Amino acid sequence: MGNGMSQILPGLYLGNFVAVLSSWDTWGKESRRKYGCHARSRGAGDATWVQRTRTGALQDAKDLEQLSRNKITHIVSIHESPQPLLKDITYLRIPLPDTPEANIKRHFKECISFIHQCRLHGGNCLVHCLAGISRSTTVVVAYVMVVTELSCQEVLDAIRTIRPVANPNPGFRQQLSEFGGSAARKVRKHLKQRYGTSPFNDEEEIKALLPVGREGTSRTEGAVQGLVPRARDMRSTSPFLLRVKRTFSCIPACLK
Repeated sequence: MGNGMSQILPGLYLGNFVAVLSSWDTWGKESRRKYGCHARSRGAGDATWVQRTRTGALQDAKDLEQLSRNKITHIVSIHESPQPLLKDITYLRIPLPDTPEANIKRHFKECISFIHQCRLHGGNCLVHCLAGISRSTTVVVAYVMVVTELSCQEVLDAIRTIRPVANPNPGFRQQLSEFGGSAARKVRKHLKQRYGTSPFNDEEEIKALLPVGREGTSRTEGAVQGLVPRARDMRSTSPFLLRVKRTFSCIPACLK
């Protein structure tokens, strides 16, 4: 099972969260009424926006402590058997198996809008599946791709510096690759039209997480835009003493 909750960006957490052992489907109407749970359909597909209205009793203490400490207000739950719901938390439930052939890409836009709206309103969103490894990671990578313009591999590398277990299954990786480019740009445009310019510095936050040696892509892009000196420019601006050293076979030690 994953590593609890990991903060990826301000207002965005990735992890595993198993509040109860029994699934939503095994709860009868009386149990759901007793613990104040109800669901209401909102949007397309199988996803459901859910709000719980009363305090429940069947909760995992460790997970609840993490929710409280991180001030989680919204949860994206990607699981075949979503758990009963917690008080004062807004849910987006996605019933989806962790299999390569599962179509997770069709849920990207809804999940991305849900997460972004939460962050813009000052909330904190947890994206979780059973273990916090594959399904939830895939959705978080898709969101970060949209708000940063980085590639899926760059985003995944950055996330792994915080959460090493992050590992979408091969089918989900393929869907992330297909999502990059025009599809991600389309969702990015949708966010801007609906919510305005983002106030977050997400790209800088994610780039700061990239492992040493992964800056090459950014430097190459910067050189094309004239933001980073190209190799020949760097040679022409070598320090004076370095050029002297190349001219003479030896120079006083004090000048080295």
